[in-house]
Amino acid sequence: MKELLIIVVGPSGAGKSIFIEAGIPESYRYVTSQPMMDELRRRGIEINHDTIFALSQEWYAKDPYWQVPLIFTALKGKKFLIVDGPRRALEIKRLKELCRTIIVKIVSNPENRFKWLKERKKIGLRNLEEFKRLESDETKKMDIGELIEMADVMVINNLSKKRHQKKGKRFGLMLKLLPSFLPRPFLSFLLKISVL
Repeated sequence: MKELLIIVVGPSGAGKSIFIEAGIPESYRYVTSQPMMDELRRRGIEINHDTIFALSQEWYAKDPYWQVPLIFTALKGKKFLIVDGPRRALEIKRLKELCRTIIVKIVSNPENRFKWLKERKKIGLRNLEEFKRLESDETKKMDIGELIEMADVMVINNLSKKRHQKKGKRFGLMLKLLPSFLPRPFLSFLLKISVL
């Protein structure tokens, strides 16, 4: 399979979406929380960390791989697809079995993540207590740590938003320029260079 999945992982507020949106056209992005946000809207339920988390627990209990077919549908006919923000290791392991993948981890210190999450429009936090609950959910009930350990490329985001976006633009440009037939280790190496 020549198509490539770039799976971007990291804790909430690390800057995954800012990085991706800076360099990747929308048609090449798959946001893992979007199906759940769409369902919450359909049900008339407020969208926040708690409601998304509860719905994800429900859906993953029924089928730990429910997003895999959605991701492959989004990948169809494209050279690559960026998967933004998965939280489950089983799902990523299945994707790695089925497709060429490169996992990119984006990390940032907790102070910056809390600040950026408070500023977010989509699912912003109101206070430090909500941030601590989110951190607990991600570390104890999701697989963020395991996903970060699986990464091929690391992006450290303790920069200004503008400088982080510049890294995302270089990354996106490199993805667009690279031929899809290159071996995965070589692709991974070139993508690492693009985010230095």
